[in-house]
Amino acid sequence: MSIAHRLLLVAAALGATAVPTPKTAARVVTVVARDYAFEAPDTVAAGRTEVRLLNRGKEAHHAYLMRLDGGKKLD
Repeated sequence: MSIAHRLLLVAAALGATAVPTPKTAARVVTVVARDYAFEAPDTVAAGRTEVRLLNRGKEAHHAYLMRLDGGKKLD
């Protein structure tokens, strides 16, 4: 199930009455998780994006998305 479908389910469960439907296809960004390593792009262009997490390791993996405002650094 895609992230978009999951968000729609969450919105429906929370009682949202209208969920906008995108008119354009999303670009796809794939994050590959391996035990003790991740492969992902450093940046992602603005716009509708589907993020796919592929677990290629033996352990469970999770990924978090964050936006850093201009001039800000992770540390």
